[in-house]
Amino acid sequence: MDNHKQYYAFISYRREDEKWADWLRSKLEHYHLPSSVRKSNPSLPKDIRPIFRDSLELSGGVLAKEIEQALINSRYLIIICSPNSAQSPWVNKEIQTFIDLGRVEYIIPFIIDG
Repeated sequence: MDNHKQYYAFISYRREDEKWADWLRSKLEHYHLPSSVRKSNPSLPKDIRPIFRDSLELSGGVLAKEIEQALINSRYLIIICSPNSAQSPWVNKEIQTFIDLGRVEYIIPFIIDG
């Protein structure tokens, strides 16, 4: 996988689960991998950032295109999994885009409910 992505991860979620997306982004961006782990795996980064979250990262313009570009430029796709997200056509499209990019093994489910 290309290690030179703009974002470490893209968080996909439904608006009803926004508090979880905020919490997860904060936890990931403030987490530092232990030096012993990085020493035995020198290709790992020191920090897990930046994390893309649409309401914080998007500017005006064509949202669908910006989201697609963010997905292309993310190492991982983290799905906030809940009954809400299971019904979201946008979450489904983001997952399908990552699959279509041939990166299914870089999808991480984060189960909060259901």
